[in-house]
Amino acid sequence: MDSISPVFTEKEVEIEKVIALEQAQYYPIIGLPVIFSDGTQGMAVRFRLNDEEKKRIANGADLIFTELTYGRDFTPISINLADPGEYSVEMKCEG
Repeated sequence: MDSISPVFTEKEVEIEKVIALEQAQYYPIIGLPVIFSDGTQGMAVRFRLNDEEKKRIANGADLIFTELTYGRDFTPISINLADPGEYSVEMKCEG
């Protein structure tokens, strides 16, 4: 699975950020700073599954999400489905 751009639509591409690009020990991801309708700030990342990954999930494979916490508590996350060019939840994007 690959982190892809645009995270939502082409109009936000200029404010997307690549995280861990120069850190070989980490998988670089493309993130978009967002603000949810309640004012909570976050970072949205879109992953696209390849055909083999889609097949495995359809056959019952699980998706495992790992967050590096560096000894702190796990932070809240939201995982949603969205078609290309679609927002997954109500939010606005700001740079």
